[in-house]
Amino acid sequence: MTKAKILFFDSGVGGLSHLKSVENIYFDFFEYYYLFDNELFPYSEKPDSVLIEKLVPLISRAIKELKIDLVVIACNTASTLILDQLREVVKVPVIGVVPALKPAVEFLVKQGKTEKSVGLLATKATIARPYVLKLIEFYTKPIGQNVSLLGTTDLVEYVEAKIRNKPTNKDLSKILAPWLNNNDLNLGVIVLACTHFPLIKDEIQELFPNILLIDTCYAIARRIGVLYGFFKSKEIEAQRKEFVEYLKQIKHEEHSAVLDKHLLSTKALTEEEFSGLKHHGFIDYQHFPH
Repeated sequence: MTKAKILFFDSGVGGLSHLKSVENIYFDFFEYYYLFDNELFPYSEKPDSVLIEKLVPLISRAIKELKIDLVVIACNTASTLILDQLREVVKVPVIGVVPALKPAVEFLVKQGKTEKSVGLLATKATIARPYVLKLIEFYTKPIGQNVSLLGTTDLVEYVEAKIRNKPTNKDLSKILAPWLNNNDLNLGVIVLACTHFPLIKDEIQELFPNILLIDTCYAIARRIGVLYGFFKSKEIEAQRKEFVEYLKQIKHEEHSAVLDKHLLSTKALTEEEFSGLKHHGFIDYQHFPH
C-alpha cells in the first residue's frame, strides 16, 4: 500500500514538536517530509507581505514536486498569515496551528479558577496578528479576557540553537523574566503559541512548576487522524496496536530507522548541520530553495 505523504513546514526546527507527536501516534502509516525555511528565519522579523509572497509559492511547489497529500503548517506565525491564501491555490488539505486559547480557558473554567489569567507565549509577530487578537477576544470572555501576552524572538532562537546543537548566549530565565518577576499576573495556564516552545516544555515547566502548559501537538495529530479515518476504522486501529507492540521489542534508535522521514531546507545545510539534525530520524536531506 502506498503511504500518504505529509509535509510539515516551519521557519526553523520548531515544527519537529508536532512531527514527533504525529509519528509517535501513527508511526509508519505515513511518509514524512519536513521543510524548514532557514533562509528567512526568524519570521517574526519579516514583513507580512514578504512572507506571503515567499511562502505560498514555496509550499505550493513542494506539494507538486514531492507529491504531498497533506500539509501541516507547523508555525503559528505562518498559520495566522498564509492559510487562506495557500488553501486557495492548492488541492490538498492544509492544517494550520493557532494558539490553544480555547482549551486553556476551558481548563480554568473546569477548575473553577476563572480569577486566574492565561499567559500567551508566542513570537512578537503572532501576538500582534489581528486574527490572534480576535481569538483572545472571543475565547477568553469566561475569564474576563484576562490574558497576559509575552512575545519573544529570543526564545525561538534559544530553542533553535539548542535543537541544532549550536552555542547560544540566550538565558531562558531572563527571556521569561517579565512573567517570572511579576507576581500580580496570577497565571493559571500558559499557552505555548509557537511550535518551537514544546521542544523545551520541561525547561519552561521547571520555571513555572504549578502552572499548566498547553500546546497544539496532540490536537494536530488528532486532526490528521480524523482526516484519515484513524478513529473510525477498527482495521487500522488493530494495525496500529500491532505496530506499537513491535516497537516495544526494538531499540529507540531502530524506531527512527523504520520511518520514512525526509529533511529539506531553503538554505543549504552543511554536512555538520545535517548531522546535528539527523538524530531526529531523518534518512536523507535535500536543499529546496525559494
